[in-house]
Amino acid sequence: DPKLIFSLTQRSGDFIEEQTKNNKPFFIQISHYAVHLAITYSQKNLDKYSKISRGEKHFVPEFAAMTEDMDEGIGILLDKVAALGIADNTYIIFVSDNGGRTSIPIGSEQKVARNFPLRGGKGSMYEGGIRVPFVISGPGISPNTHSEVPVTGLDILPTVARLAGYQDPLPQIIDGGNLESIIYNNGLGTVERNSP
Repeated sequence: DPKLIFSLTQRSGDFIEEQTKNNKPFFIQISHYAVHLAITYSQKNLDKYSKISRGEKHFVPEFAAMTEDMDEGIGILLDKVAALGIADNTYIIFVSDNGGRTSIPIGSEQKVARNFPLRGGKGSMYEGGIRVPFVISGPGISPNTHSEVPVTGLDILPTVARLAGYQDPLPQIIDGGNLESIIYNNGLGTVERNSP
């Protein structure tokens, strides 16, 4: 169970199934230990990536295997949501906590920056440190859309509150904004921020 990916996935899937059987709304946040150091992985995915030619930036099969293990865990949960028939009533948000690493402690020396063309990486305030994947799917959200509107993880709470039906004003201390305008308009729109 590298990085506890599959036990976290099992526990999460069991929770989702129990809430669905009891007709209860639910919120679950899964914060994977992958893809962080120490690098651990399944043997089957290491075998797969050890056979692939090295890339210019990415050439550590152990890291690739760990990443695919995490992808598989996420896929299992997406399949669970589909199998339970709740995809039309479930929002899924995928986001990374920080930009990519600039180096890996195993493998040969980097010749091309790992985050190229972005500058910097994890721990940096340059784009390579703060630009991360941010994906939302759910009812009424058109698939395969893309937005150029800058958003932040701070926008998740106000958005989830509105999606869950909370309509009262949010406390002024909340820094994030509501993303509904963007997610329901094919990536167009603006972030609805609290007014001072």
